[in-house]
Amino acid sequence: YWAMKRSALWNAAERAEKRSDARIAREFEIALPHELTPDQRLVLTRAFAADLANRYGAAVDFAIHRPGEASDIRNSHAHLMMTTRQVTEAGLGDKTLLERENRWLLANHLPPSQLQLKDLRQAWEHLA
Repeated sequence: YWAMKRSALWNAAERAEKRSDARIAREFEIALPHELTPDQRLVLTRAFAADLANRYGAAVDFAIHRPGEASDIRNSHAHLMMTTRQVTEAGLGDKTLLERENRWLLANHLPPSQLQLKDLRQAWEHLA
């Protein structure tokens, strides 16, 4: 599948936008429980990334960061980058529901972005 290759994915995300100042990704930074092993943190991060991908039909790329030598040892966290457009077999398609204007969402009886973000925070809370 073409979107599994990072360079192909992010190059396609850049090409999909017409405006030079367009958002091509939405970043989520999540704190990972320090009580977990590195393997458990990876499983947890993958589960949240899969939830985002399934919920929005987007691609999600992530990196897990361990605490630096001079920082708090409990500062394990992950950065997740989600495409602003849905992934199709042929490339990137329409904007995800999270990127739609609230006016459009409400007109289509869908939750506005603030409620979607609240729901995502609760989904992360449940997983963690």
